Amino acid sequence: MTAVPVLRPVSGNEGNLFTEELVQIESTLRLPYPARAEVIEELAADLLAAYRDERALGQNEDAARRRALSRLDLDEDQRRALEAVHASAPLRLLDRLPPAVRSWLQAALSAAPLAAMMVFLMVEVPVNDVLRHGGPIVTMVLAFGSLGLLLEMQRFFIWFVLRDHSPEALKRNNATPLYLAAATVLLGLLGTAIRYYRFLGRLPADLPSLRLGLREPLTSVIIACCLAALTILLHGALSAGLRALRVPESRI
Repeated sequence: MTAVPVLRPVSGNEGNLFTEELVQIESTLRLPYPARAEVIEELAADLLAAYRDERALGQNEDAARRRALSRLDLDEDQRRALEAVHASAPLRLLDRLPPAVRSWLQAALSAAPLAAMMVFLMVEVPVNDVLRHGGPIVTMVLAFGSLGLLLEMQRFFIWFVLRDHSPEALKRNNATPLYLAAATVLLGLLGTAIRYYRFLGRLPADLPSLRLGLREPLTSVIIACCLAALTILLHGALSAGLRALRVPESRI
C-alpha cells in the first residue's frame, strides 16, 4: 500500500488533484522524515496555488491541472541537493565506502550495543552458572532472543542514527522480531517444563535438594521472558519513533 502525503486543508476535492504525482515523488525522494513530509507539503501547496491561478485565468479543470504540473520544478540536481543537505553525517560517511565494507561496518555498528551488554553480563553476573541451571535449551533461548534484539537494534541504527528512510530501509519494519520474541518465550517454557518433568521423576527427599530442584528449571523461562520483553518494548519504541518523525502509517 502506497503512502498518501498529508495535504494542507483545502476546499472541495482540490486536495486530491495531485495525490498520485505526490505519492510518486514521495516514494522516490530519498530524504529522511520529517524533512520529506515537509517537502511534499510544500510541493502540494505550490501545485494547488498554480492550479488555482490557472483556474482564475479561465482554464478548465484538466487544463489547469496539466499546466500546474508543468510548473513543478524538481529536477535531479535539486533532488540530489536536497538529499545532500538532509542526509545524516554517518550516512554520508558510509556512502563513501565500498558496498561490501559499508554492509559489514553497518552490521558491526548496529550489533555493538548488544555485544556490549553481553560482555557486561559476562563480567558482572555469573552467567555460566545461570546457563548451567537452565539446561541445554537455554542456548536456543539466548539465540532466538538475541536475534530479535539484534534486528531491533539494526532498525534503530538505520532509522534513527543513519536516518535512512528509503523504501528499502522501511521494509525492515515487519513483525519478525515479535515472532522471535514469542518463540523465545515458548522455548523458555518448554525448557522449564522439561526440567520439571525430569526433576519430578526423581523427586529428592531432603529439603535443600528439593529447593534447588524447584528453582533451577525457572532459569530458562526467566531469561526468555526478559529477552522477549526487551524485544517487544524496543519494537514499540521504534514504531512510536517513526510516527514522531511523521513517517506515513502505511510504512510503519
